[in-house]
Amino acid sequence: MTPLGAWAASDPDALIFFFGGLALEECRLFCDLGSGDGTAVCCAALFTRAVGIEADLELCREAAAHARALHLVPPPHFVCADYSLLRPHHADCLYLYPDKPPSGLHHLVPPGWSGRLLIYGPHFPPEGFRCEKVLRWNRESLHVYRRLAHTGK
Repeated sequence: MTPLGAWAASDPDALIFFFGGLALEECRLFCDLGSGDGTAVCCAALFTRAVGIEADLELCREAAAHARALHLVPPPHFVCADYSLLRPHHADCLYLYPDKPPSGLHHLVPPGWSGRLLIYGPHFPPEGFRCEKVLRWNRESLHVYRRLAHTGK
């Protein structure tokens, strides 16, 4: 458990498959919202510049240690904060492995935001976004969403 909910790691083999299939190297900045131990951020850093935002200080430290041990260049960056209090719209790729319905994501990015929101697993579709594709690897899935122009909110 973290201060904001349960934590679980994404499968790194699935992530490498998904990120390769999405041409993640074309993204300027990947941002993991609730990055846990940094697995997704470290995998993304193989393709593009990556940052993780995590509310739990111990998980932030663990993630930074994992990244250092992997000698990733450029190294990913980790921010210890509640992502819901930040505005990560400067990232053109947001990633989330939700443990509950992700409320308020449409408030994190403006209606004209042209980036992609990647949600690991099929569990909770986000409000204010439309699913444009689903990638599958074994039992794992990644849903790719785009921000709706107008959410009515």
